[in-house]
Amino acid sequence: QAFVQQGMKDAAVEAYRDALRSKKRDPALLKEARYERARLYVDVGKKAQGRKELEKLYAEEPGYRDVKALIASLTAA
Repeated sequence: QAFVQQGMKDAAVEAYRDALRSKKRDPALLKEARYERARLYVDVGKKAQGRKELEKLYAEEPGYRDVKALIASLTAA
């Protein structure tokens, strides 16, 4: 998130990718990282990748944060 706050979005994508490689981390932390990466993908114009990540989160937990609304907004766009 620090990279995003500094406007370094490409570095943030890489950091999320690295963080998500380890499945030994806390499941809640991994879910949050996937959510943030999905939002970042959408923000940098990679809407298909973002939507794919959001759909995976929705399949896992439909009520997680605003995933349903984000998917709906990407479908309408």
